[in-house]
Amino acid sequence: LLRTGGRGVRDAPIRALAEHDPPVLFVSGDLDLQMDLQALQDACSATGASTRVHVACGAGASLSSKLSPLAGDEAVDGAIASFVREHAPTASEEAPAGADGAAPAAATAAPKPLDPAP
Repeated sequence: LLRTGGRGVRDAPIRALAEHDPPVLFVSGDLDLQMDLQALQDACSATGASTRVHVACGAGASLSSKLSPLAGDEAVDGAIASFVREHAPTASEEAPAGADGAAPAAATAAPKPLDPAP
């Protein structure tokens, strides 16, 4: 959570997330002086949405460090991939495609006209 000029933490947008909102992954470096990681974790815990916080060790605001151009690049990539796999719809949740890969007929058929009122 970014600290404002008065060093206050702005967490209202995160706390406003609801259960029906899309899942959110936050990635931050542990050396980012503008981020209050404990406040971020507290705000995520207080929301009804599915959230996760990944901390890149040794990284600053841009996730860069003195040791490497992108600190924990593989760890960050792994955290993102894991989050996407966890929250992506499964094949059973998606409409099955026909043998030719096209959408099922019900999805492509034009709607039937309504019967005229008696």
